[in-house]
Amino acid sequence: MVKSVHTTFKVFCGLLFLAFLLFAAFPLFNNFLHLAEDHSRPLTEASMAAAQEPGAAAETANIPVRSRAYAVIDGASGQLLYEQEGYTPLPPASTTKVLTAITALDSGDIEQLITVSARAAKTGEATVHLRENDVLTLKELLYGAMLESGNDACVAIAEGLAPSAEEFVARMNLKAFTLGAYRTEFYNTNGLPDPLHVTCAADLALIARYALANPVFAEIVKTQNYTMTWVEPQRKLRLKNLNLLLWLDSRVTGVKTGSTKAAGRCLVGSITVDGRQLIGVVLNSQDRYRDMQALFTHGNQKLTGDTPVWTVPVWQEQELTLIPD
Repeated sequence: MVKSVHTTFKVFCGLLFLAFLLFAAFPLFNNFLHLAEDHSRPLTEASMAAAQEPGAAAETANIPVRSRAYAVIDGASGQLLYEQEGYTPLPPASTTKVLTAITALDSGDIEQLITVSARAAKTGEATVHLRENDVLTLKELLYGAMLESGNDACVAIAEGLAPSAEEFVARMNLKAFTLGAYRTEFYNTNGLPDPLHVTCAADLALIARYALANPVFAEIVKTQNYTMTWVEPQRKLRLKNLNLLLWLDSRVTGVKTGSTKAAGRCLVGSITVDGRQLIGVVLNSQDRYRDMQALFTHGNQKLTGDTPVWTVPVWQEQELTLIPD
Protein backbone atom coordinates (compact mmCIF):
# COMPACT_ATOMS: atom_id res chain seq x y z
CA MET A 1 0.00 0.00 0.00
CA VAL A 2 2.82 2.42 0.95
CA LYS A 3 4.68 1.46 -2.22
CA SER A 4 1.60 2.18 -4.34
CA VAL A 5 1.14 5.62 -2.78
CA HIS A 6 4.82 6.37 -3.31
CA THR A 7 4.59 5.40 -7.00
CA THR A 8 1.48 7.55 -7.52
CA PHE A 9 3.21 10.51 -5.89
CA LYS A 10 6.22 10.16 -8.22
CA VAL A 11 3.96 10.03 -11.27
CA PHE A 12 2.11 13.12 -10.08
CA CYS A 13 5.38 15.01 -9.55
CA GLY A 14 6.59 13.98 -12.99
CA LEU A 15 3.42 15.24 -14.67
CA LEU A 16 3.63 18.49 -12.71
CA PHE A 17 7.22 18.99 -13.84
CA LEU A 18 6.31 18.27 -17.47
CA ALA A 19 3.47 20.80 -17.30
CA PHE A 20 5.88 23.38 -15.93
CA LEU A 21 8.31 22.79 -18.81
CA LEU A 22 5.55 23.15 -21.39
CA PHE A 23 4.30 26.35 -19.77
CA ALA A 24 7.80 27.82 -19.71
CA ALA A 25 8.51 26.88 -23.31
CA PHE A 26 5.24 28.20 -24.75
CA PRO A 27 6.29 31.89 -25.08
CA LEU A 28 9.39 30.90 -27.04
CA PHE A 29 7.38 28.61 -29.30
CA ASN A 30 4.72 31.27 -29.79
CA ASN A 31 7.33 33.87 -30.74
CA PHE A 32 8.80 31.45 -33.24
CA LEU A 33 5.42 31.00 -34.92
CA HIS A 34 4.77 34.75 -35.08
CA LEU A 35 8.00 36.15 -36.43
CA ALA A 36 7.49 39.69 -37.70
CA GLU A 37 7.10 39.89 -41.44
CA ASP A 38 9.77 41.83 -43.31
CA HIS A 39 7.75 43.81 -45.86
CA SER A 40 10.86 44.78 -47.79
CA ARG A 41 11.07 41.22 -49.14
CA PRO A 42 9.16 40.07 -52.24
CA LEU A 43 5.64 38.93 -51.42
CA THR A 44 5.34 35.20 -50.87
CA GLU A 45 2.53 32.97 -49.69
CA ALA A 46 4.25 32.69 -46.32
CA SER A 47 4.52 36.45 -45.90
CA MET A 48 0.90 36.93 -46.94
CA ALA A 49 -0.38 34.47 -44.37
CA ALA A 50 -0.14 37.08 -41.60
CA ALA A 51 -3.71 38.11 -42.35
CA GLN A 52 -5.57 40.76 -40.42
CA GLU A 53 -8.21 39.25 -38.13
CA PRO A 54 -11.40 40.82 -36.80
CA GLY A 55 -10.50 43.21 -34.03
CA ALA A 56 -7.26 44.27 -35.74
CA ALA A 57 -6.42 47.96 -35.57
CA ALA A 58 -8.53 49.13 -38.50
CA GLU A 59 -10.30 52.40 -37.89
CA THR A 60 -14.00 52.91 -38.28
CA ALA A 61 -14.34 56.07 -40.31
CA ASN A 62 -17.35 58.05 -41.40
CA ILE A 63 -16.71 57.41 -45.09
CA PRO A 64 -19.64 58.26 -47.36
CA VAL A 65 -20.12 54.97 -49.20
CA ARG A 66 -23.15 53.02 -50.33
CA SER A 67 -21.64 49.54 -50.04
CA ARG A 68 -22.68 46.88 -47.60
CA ALA A 69 -19.05 45.89 -47.00
CA TYR A 70 -15.65 47.37 -47.78
CA ALA A 71 -11.98 47.09 -46.89
CA VAL A 72 -8.93 49.22 -47.70
CA ILE A 73 -5.33 48.11 -47.18
CA ASP A 74 -1.88 49.60 -47.62
CA GLY A 75 -0.38 47.71 -50.55
CA ALA A 76 3.15 47.93 -49.17
CA SER A 77 2.55 46.59 -45.68
CA GLY A 78 -0.81 44.86 -45.98
CA GLN A 79 -2.08 46.96 -43.05
CA LEU A 80 -5.86 47.14 -42.91
CA LEU A 81 -6.72 50.84 -42.88
CA TYR A 82 -10.51 50.87 -42.93
CA GLU A 83 -13.26 48.27 -43.03
CA GLN A 84 -16.98 47.94 -42.67
CA GLU A 85 -18.33 44.41 -42.40
CA GLY A 86 -14.93 43.55 -43.83
CA TYR A 87 -15.07 40.00 -42.49
CA THR A 88 -18.71 39.27 -43.33
CA PRO A 89 -19.01 36.35 -45.82
CA LEU A 90 -20.72 37.63 -48.96
CA PRO A 91 -21.03 36.55 -52.61
CA PRO A 92 -18.25 38.18 -54.68
CA ALA A 93 -19.55 37.74 -58.25
CA SER A 94 -16.75 38.02 -60.82
CA THR A 95 -14.18 39.40 -58.38
CA THR A 96 -13.70 35.64 -57.87
CA LYS A 97 -11.55 35.78 -61.00
CA VAL A 98 -8.73 37.53 -59.15
CA LEU A 99 -8.06 34.25 -57.35
CA THR A 100 -8.65 32.25 -60.53
CA ALA A 101 -6.04 34.26 -62.40
CA ILE A 102 -3.32 34.21 -59.76
CA THR A 103 -3.82 30.49 -59.12
CA ALA A 104 -3.36 29.92 -62.84
CA LEU A 105 -0.26 32.11 -63.04
CA ASP A 106 1.29 30.35 -60.06
CA SER A 107 0.80 26.92 -61.61
CA GLY A 108 0.97 27.30 -65.39
CA ASP A 109 3.11 28.65 -68.23
CA ILE A 110 1.42 31.66 -69.84
CA GLU A 111 2.32 30.32 -73.30
CA GLN A 112 0.74 26.92 -72.57
CA LEU A 113 -1.82 25.95 -75.19
CA ILE A 114 -5.31 25.16 -73.93
CA THR A 115 -8.07 23.47 -75.92
CA VAL A 116 -11.58 24.62 -75.10
CA SER A 117 -13.97 21.87 -74.01
CA ALA A 118 -17.67 21.64 -74.75
CA ARG A 119 -18.38 22.43 -71.11
CA ALA A 120 -16.29 25.62 -71.21
CA ALA A 121 -17.84 26.74 -74.48
CA LYS A 122 -21.34 26.35 -73.05
CA THR A 123 -20.64 28.46 -69.95
CA GLY A 124 -23.02 31.38 -70.05
CA GLU A 125 -23.55 34.96 -68.87
CA ALA A 126 -20.47 37.13 -69.64
CA THR A 127 -18.34 35.35 -72.25
CA VAL A 128 -15.59 35.88 -74.82
CA HIS A 129 -17.43 33.58 -77.25
CA LEU A 130 -15.23 30.51 -77.00
CA ARG A 131 -16.17 27.48 -79.08
CA GLU A 132 -15.48 23.82 -78.54
CA ASN A 133 -11.98 22.81 -79.76
CA ASP A 134 -10.75 26.41 -79.95
CA VAL A 135 -7.06 26.59 -79.01
CA LEU A 136 -5.61 29.60 -77.16
CA THR A 137 -2.69 30.29 -74.87
CA LEU A 138 -3.21 30.68 -71.15
CA LYS A 139 -2.20 34.33 -71.52
CA GLU A 140 -4.99 35.09 -73.99
CA LEU A 141 -7.57 33.33 -71.82
CA LEU A 142 -6.44 35.35 -68.79
CA TYR A 143 -6.99 38.59 -70.70
CA GLY A 144 -10.44 37.36 -71.69
CA ALA A 145 -11.25 36.47 -68.08
CA MET A 146 -9.96 39.65 -66.46
CA LEU A 147 -10.84 42.37 -68.98
CA GLU A 148 -14.27 41.28 -70.23
CA SER A 149 -14.98 38.82 -67.42
CA GLY A 150 -15.29 35.77 -69.64
CA ASN A 151 -16.86 32.99 -67.61
CA ASP A 152 -16.09 30.57 -70.41
CA ALA A 153 -12.41 31.58 -70.32
CA CYS A 154 -12.25 30.74 -66.60
CA VAL A 155 -13.59 27.22 -67.12
CA ALA A 156 -11.16 26.70 -70.03
CA ILE A 157 -8.26 27.85 -67.82
CA ALA A 158 -9.29 25.50 -65.02
CA GLU A 159 -9.68 22.49 -67.28
CA GLY A 160 -6.42 23.26 -69.05
CA LEU A 161 -4.38 23.37 -65.83
CA ALA A 162 -6.07 20.66 -63.75
CA PRO A 163 -7.76 17.30 -64.36
CA SER A 164 -11.10 19.04 -63.86
CA ALA A 165 -12.54 22.47 -63.11
CA GLU A 166 -13.54 21.18 -59.67
CA GLU A 167 -9.96 20.24 -58.83
CA PHE A 168 -8.76 23.66 -59.97
CA VAL A 169 -11.30 25.27 -57.62
CA ALA A 170 -9.86 23.16 -54.81
CA ARG A 171 -6.45 24.61 -55.67
CA MET A 172 -7.93 28.10 -55.53
CA ASN A 173 -9.32 27.48 -52.06
CA LEU A 174 -5.98 26.10 -50.91
CA LYS A 175 -4.26 29.18 -52.32
CA ALA A 176 -6.66 31.44 -50.43
CA PHE A 177 -6.05 29.55 -47.20
CA THR A 178 -2.26 29.74 -47.53
CA LEU A 179 -2.58 33.50 -48.03
CA GLY A 180 -4.59 33.85 -44.84
CA ALA A 181 -7.93 34.40 -46.58
CA TYR A 182 -9.73 32.09 -44.19
CA ARG A 183 -13.29 33.21 -44.97
CA THR A 184 -13.02 32.40 -48.68
CA GLU A 185 -14.77 29.28 -49.95
CA PHE A 186 -15.33 29.11 -53.69
CA TYR A 187 -17.32 26.57 -55.66
CA ASN A 188 -16.51 27.77 -59.18
CA THR A 189 -13.88 29.75 -61.07
CA ASN A 190 -15.99 32.65 -62.28
CA GLY A 191 -18.36 33.79 -59.53
CA LEU A 192 -21.58 32.58 -61.13
CA PRO A 193 -24.29 32.38 -58.44
CA ASP A 194 -23.94 29.64 -55.84
CA PRO A 195 -25.31 30.12 -52.31
CA LEU A 196 -22.18 28.56 -50.79
CA HIS A 197 -19.70 30.57 -52.88
CA VAL A 198 -18.50 33.35 -50.55
CA THR A 199 -15.58 35.48 -49.47
CA CYS A 200 -15.24 38.79 -47.60
CA ALA A 201 -13.86 42.23 -48.43
CA ALA A 202 -10.76 41.79 -46.26
CA ASP A 203 -9.94 38.43 -47.88
CA LEU A 204 -10.31 39.86 -51.39
CA ALA A 205 -7.98 42.74 -50.53
CA LEU A 206 -5.42 40.26 -49.23
CA ILE A 207 -5.69 38.08 -52.35
CA ALA A 208 -5.45 41.13 -54.63
CA ARG A 209 -2.31 42.34 -52.85
CA TYR A 210 -0.64 38.99 -53.46
CA ALA A 211 -1.83 38.89 -57.08
CA LEU A 212 -0.61 42.41 -57.88
CA ALA A 213 2.91 41.38 -56.86
CA ASN A 214 2.90 39.14 -59.95
CA PRO A 215 4.03 41.34 -62.89
CA VAL A 216 1.96 39.45 -65.48
CA PHE A 217 -1.20 39.79 -63.41
CA ALA A 218 -0.46 43.46 -62.71
CA GLU A 219 0.01 44.15 -66.43
CA ILE A 220 -3.22 42.39 -67.38
CA VAL A 221 -5.51 44.13 -64.89
CA LYS A 222 -4.29 47.65 -65.72
CA THR A 223 -4.77 47.13 -69.48
CA GLN A 224 -7.62 49.16 -70.94
CA ASN A 225 -7.81 47.58 -74.41
CA TYR A 226 -6.45 44.31 -75.75
CA THR A 227 -6.78 42.20 -78.89
CA MET A 228 -7.35 38.59 -77.85
CA THR A 229 -5.88 36.22 -80.43
CA TRP A 230 -6.75 32.57 -81.07
CA VAL A 231 -4.21 29.96 -82.19
CA GLU A 232 -6.87 27.74 -83.81
CA PRO A 233 -8.90 28.80 -85.64
CA GLN A 234 -7.12 32.04 -86.39
CA ARG A 235 -9.34 34.87 -85.22
CA LYS A 236 -9.23 37.92 -82.97
CA LEU A 237 -11.52 39.67 -80.50
CA ARG A 238 -11.14 43.25 -79.34
CA LEU A 239 -11.47 43.49 -75.56
CA LYS A 240 -12.26 46.53 -73.43
CA ASN A 241 -11.66 46.46 -69.68
CA LEU A 242 -14.96 46.63 -67.79
CA ASN A 243 -13.27 48.37 -64.83
CA LEU A 244 -14.24 51.94 -65.66
CA LEU A 245 -12.14 53.28 -62.79
CA LEU A 246 -9.14 52.73 -65.10
CA TRP A 247 -10.61 55.31 -67.45
CA LEU A 248 -11.24 57.83 -64.71
CA ASP A 249 -7.71 58.25 -63.37
CA SER A 250 -4.31 57.25 -64.75
CA ARG A 251 -3.13 56.34 -61.24
CA VAL A 252 -5.58 53.44 -61.07
CA THR A 253 -3.89 50.07 -61.72
CA GLY A 254 -6.77 47.56 -61.54
CA VAL A 255 -8.29 45.24 -60.57
CA LYS A 256 -11.69 43.57 -61.23
CA THR A 257 -15.41 44.25 -61.37
CA GLY A 258 -18.22 41.87 -60.52
CA SER A 259 -21.99 41.97 -60.57
CA THR A 260 -24.82 39.50 -60.01
CA LYS A 261 -28.30 39.88 -58.54
CA ALA A 262 -27.21 38.15 -55.34
CA ALA A 263 -23.87 39.93 -54.96
CA GLY A 264 -24.87 43.37 -56.17
CA ARG A 265 -22.16 45.51 -57.76
CA CYS A 266 -18.67 44.69 -56.55
CA LEU A 267 -15.21 46.07 -57.26
CA VAL A 268 -11.63 45.30 -56.33
CA GLY A 269 -9.54 48.40 -57.05
CA SER A 270 -5.94 49.52 -56.76
CA ILE A 271 -4.29 52.90 -57.12
CA THR A 272 -0.75 54.21 -56.77
CA VAL A 273 -0.43 57.75 -55.44
CA ASP A 274 3.09 59.19 -55.14
CA GLY A 275 4.57 55.71 -54.97
CA ARG A 276 2.09 54.43 -52.37
CA GLN A 277 -0.30 51.67 -53.35
CA LEU A 278 -3.80 51.38 -51.95
CA ILE A 279 -6.01 48.34 -52.52
CA GLY A 280 -9.75 48.58 -51.92
CA VAL A 281 -12.74 46.27 -52.10
CA VAL A 282 -16.44 47.13 -52.14
CA LEU A 283 -19.14 44.45 -52.05
CA ASN A 284 -22.83 44.93 -52.75
CA SER A 285 -22.45 48.59 -53.66
CA GLN A 286 -25.04 50.94 -55.10
CA ASP A 287 -22.30 53.15 -56.56
CA ARG A 288 -19.03 51.21 -56.66
CA TYR A 289 -16.85 53.73 -58.52
CA ARG A 290 -17.81 56.66 -56.31
CA ASP A 291 -17.42 54.42 -53.25
CA MET A 292 -13.94 53.34 -54.31
CA GLN A 293 -12.88 56.94 -54.88
CA ALA A 294 -14.07 57.85 -51.39
CA LEU A 295 -12.16 54.93 -49.88
CA PHE A 296 -8.98 55.79 -51.76
CA THR A 297 -9.27 59.42 -50.68
CA HIS A 298 -9.54 58.50 -47.00
CA GLY A 299 -6.88 55.82 -47.30
CA ASN A 300 -4.36 58.17 -48.87
CA GLN A 301 -5.16 60.82 -46.28
CA LYS A 302 -4.50 58.32 -43.48
CA LEU A 303 -1.15 57.25 -44.96
CA THR A 304 0.21 60.63 -46.03
CA GLY A 305 -1.97 63.38 -44.64
CA ASP A 306 -2.79 64.39 -48.21
CA THR A 307 -5.99 63.93 -50.16
CA PRO A 308 -5.92 62.82 -53.83
CA VAL A 309 -7.45 65.38 -56.16
CA TRP A 310 -9.88 63.81 -58.62
CA THR A 311 -9.45 65.92 -61.72
CA VAL A 312 -12.28 64.32 -63.70
CA PRO A 313 -15.99 64.03 -62.98
CA VAL A 314 -17.09 61.06 -60.91
CA TRP A 315 -19.35 58.73 -62.84
CA GLN A 316 -22.43 57.57 -61.06
CA GLU A 317 -23.39 53.91 -61.19
CA GLN A 318 -26.87 54.64 -62.51
CA GLU A 319 -25.27 56.19 -65.62
CA LEU A 320 -23.52 52.90 -66.44
CA THR A 321 -26.51 50.75 -67.26
CA LEU A 322 -24.83 49.16 -70.28
CA ILE A 323 -22.00 47.63 -68.24
CA PRO A 324 -22.90 43.94 -67.65
CA ASP A 325 -20.38 43.06 -64.95
